[in-house]
Amino acid sequence: MAFINHYKKEITVKIVYYGPALSGKTSCLRYIYTSNKFRISSNFIELLSENERAIFLDHFQVEIGRLKDYSVKVNLYSAPGARHFESTKKLVLHGADGIVFVADIQRERFEENI
Repeated sequence: MAFINHYKKEITVKIVYYGPALSGKTSCLRYIYTSNKFRISSNFIELLSENERAIFLDHFQVEIGRLKDYSVKVNLYSAPGARHFESTKKLVLHGADGIVFVADIQRERFEENI
């Protein structure tokens, strides 16, 4: 559920990009971060392995506007796609207000998407 801070007059929402390994979750977040279409209110945090794949999460915050007197901020995360990070996926998904499923459109990745 969204977090409402009445003192700061902020509403914060958590959205997690979720999908199989190498489906493009981090690429989606990088695009949003560099697109100049949103007001970014934090640095892009990436925790990558030696082969440049996300091992824990990617994260940054976007300020998307106002709702009456409150600023609305969205925390965007990506969950790691590799199967051996199941416990990490659960941690990242905890408290999510929404999920964006990123599928790999390659025919041979169909089962992995499911």
